[in-house]
Amino acid sequence: MLQGNAEYAQESWRRLEREVMPKLGDKPLKKITAPMVLTILRRIEKRGTLVTARKIKSHVSQIMRYGIACGHIYSNPARDLGWAMTPHKSKPRAALTEPRQMGQLMRDINDVRAKKRRSSLLLAALIFVRPGELCQAEWSEIEWDACIWRIPAAKMKMRRTHLVPLARQALDVLRELRSVTGDNRWLFPSRWDKSRHEGGGVINTALRRMGYGRDVMTGHGFRAMAGTS
Repeated sequence: MLQGNAEYAQESWRRLEREVMPKLGDKPLKKITAPMVLTILRRIEKRGTLVTARKIKSHVSQIMRYGIACGHIYSNPARDLGWAMTPHKSKPRAALTEPRQMGQLMRDINDVRAKKRRSSLLLAALIFVRPGELCQAEWSEIEWDACIWRIPAAKMKMRRTHLVPLARQALDVLRELRSVTGDNRWLFPSRWDKSRHEGGGVINTALRRMGYGRDVMTGHGFRAMAGTS
């Protein structure tokens, strides 16, 4: 059984439909072997998407563990495949950490005309949450009197409620943003479907429009800026 919030579960299921189901979807669990799963994973690795391959391996392993719990199978063919996969060496996401560069970035953000885009960048720089968490923010989660954004446990990676302190500057940004999207559930509703929120990639898109390449600054880079002494 795939675990996580609804959005993550849907994303995981799409990966399985695209990568696994065409090859293994019609096979009984007992007939699925480790080499079968590894063949799929290596095909994904050849495309250079090593992270996706490991996610698929994790999804398949979860399904197999559920199958064991239900008595359908007695072993997990995906359990030990990590040793046979290509090691993934993560690269730090690009971030500006030199004070003058950081100051110029903030000036450039303040010059952005579109209120919604400017607000997303300013909040990323002021409260240091992950881009995906920011774009899933709901107005009902903002506690104005307490100056807190209360992120529900269901939205958090560690499944614990997370309290984000809101400084005066962040509250000012939120008040301006509320004049634009305050009648919606989401702080950042999708421009295409107001019932959905924007994806975390919009932060990177906004940075690219400002002229900051992916090797210079990223949405996650704001978190690295916060950790710079």
